[in-house]
Amino acid sequence: MLLRQFNWALVSAVILFALCAVASANAPSASSFTSAKFTGVYLDQVFQDDLLSYTLTLAPNATVNGLAIDWVQGFYAIGDGSSYFTATAPKTYGKSGDPSGWSWGSSGSSKKSGNLIKVAGWSGDANKLRLFVSSNGLVSKTFTFGSLDIPTNASVLLGLHIGYTSCSGRIKTAYFVGAPATQSPVPEPGTILAACSILAPAGFVFRRKRA
Repeated sequence: MLLRQFNWALVSAVILFALCAVASANAPSASSFTSAKFTGVYLDQVFQDDLLSYTLTLAPNATVNGLAIDWVQGFYAIGDGSSYFTATAPKTYGKSGDPSGWSWGSSGSSKKSGNLIKVAGWSGDANKLRLFVSSNGLVSKTFTFGSLDIPTNASVLLGLHIGYTSCSGRIKTAYFVGAPATQSPVPEPGTILAACSILAPAGFVFRRKRA
């Protein structure tokens, strides 16, 4: 009897593990994302064919549709409208040297071609791997694709899984898609002051030498 219970427990554990493995390989569908206007959210460059690395930066005043962003726990490239593309995880994915540390996934395969997809990117662990907005200055994280092939005339936007403060003051999470700013964010005054305090002694020494 005990052996039979043990066998059922082992089978259940294997099934649960398999289901979790399948789930971790899938990104949310494109329909899960709500159109958004981002402010204080920067991507160093727009998604481009064969351009693999992208740095997401959040300013202290980052908002989505006018609501304050608390954290980001998902980063995705999303085909706009009828646009599809292909993307793969980096070769380091799942290894100790993986630069993202987040889980890779893709979804929305095209019926025309099994290689074309609608969504690809990373999700962070809800308890640990998040990019938190900081009142002390800018925060950034870089994500690198193994490959990213965007067909001519296709448009790919930024999708984010965001934790935000609602109008009622409650923390909520949702998926949003939109076009982030691509210009370099201006450092916060505190960041500038800190840099100046570090550089000031060097400038003093330089002036003394010239004198």
